[in-house]
Amino acid sequence: MIGWGVISFFLVLAGKLFIDYRKFLRREPVNHKKEWLVCAALSIPSVVLLVVGHPAYSGVSWPTFWITICVVLLEMVLFWFLFDGIYNVLRGQKWNFLGSFNDPGHEDSDLDKVAQIMGAELSQFIKIVGSAVLIIVYVLSLIKNIQP
Repeated sequence: MIGWGVISFFLVLAGKLFIDYRKFLRREPVNHKKEWLVCAALSIPSVVLLVVGHPAYSGVSWPTFWITICVVLLEMVLFWFLFDGIYNVLRGQKWNFLGSFNDPGHEDSDLDKVAQIMGAELSQFIKIVGSAVLIIVYVLSLIKNIQP
C-alpha cells in the first residue's frame, strides 16, 4: 500500500506540473486557491494509502493520528519543494528561483509571496530540511514500527 501511496503522490505532482506548465506556455493565469483545493483533494488517496499501509495503523487511535499528521506534513512540504523546483527548471530558471515574471493579471501564490519575503536561502532550507526530516521520521517509524 505504501508503494501505491508514493505513486499516487507523484502522479498528482506530475499532473499539477503538466497543467501549470501548459498554462504558463499559453500565458493563462493560475487560480491558486481553486487549484490548491483540487490538489489537496487529489492527494487524499496517497495520504490514506501511506497511513493505512503503515504497520502502526490501528484505526482511530493516537498512533494513527500521529502517522496522519506526519504524512500530511510530509506531502505538503515535499510537494512544495519538488513542484517549485521542477516548475522553475521547466520555465528556464534555477531550481530555487523566487522571483516573479508574471504577465498582467497573473498573481503569485500566497505561499510564493511568503517564500519571497523569507528569501531564497531560508525558503530552500525549510523545504529541504523539512522534507528530509519528515521522510526520515516516516521511514524510521516504519522500521521501528512505532508512531512518528
